Amino acid sequence: MFIQVKSLTYCIFATIVACQIPPGNYVITNLLVRSDSLSQVTPDRNEIRVIGRPQAQAPPPLSHWAISPGPSGRSVIRSTVNGKYLSARSNPVMLADQPYTWSITRQNDGSLTITSENPQLRLTLNQNSNPHSVIAVSAGGPATQWVFTPVS
Repeated sequence: MFIQVKSLTYCIFATIVACQIPPGNYVITNLLVRSDSLSQVTPDRNEIRVIGRPQAQAPPPLSHWAISPGPSGRSVIRSTVNGKYLSARSNPVMLADQPYTWSITRQNDGSLTITSENPQLRLTLNQNSNPHSVIAVSAGGPATQWVFTPVS
């Protein structure tokens, strides 16, 4: 009985602990709409919009994101195209000039949730817009789960 309780406690704890993603460049794909990856709209230095776009329609640099360590085990997500930072300071999610930190948490199925610092909102693919926008919401679900694929 004690072993089962201890094991259950460990599993619950393990699913809520933020994991540090190794630094590098990634394509971030939505788990619910597997064809959609996090993407900039254009390569323009002043572009601040972020959308979910089928990878076949996104030139590779627009869907590449640099992950680097942030404070307190959090991560910073930056566009490899214009160097701006993924930010949830507004909705929909935009790119900003200043770093913004995110908690990246591994789920039981291996996917990851990306949660803003304050307030705690999850990066979500909004399928009700065309193109799909990326928003930050408090609810969970498959649209808030992402898969990180390393790219060179």
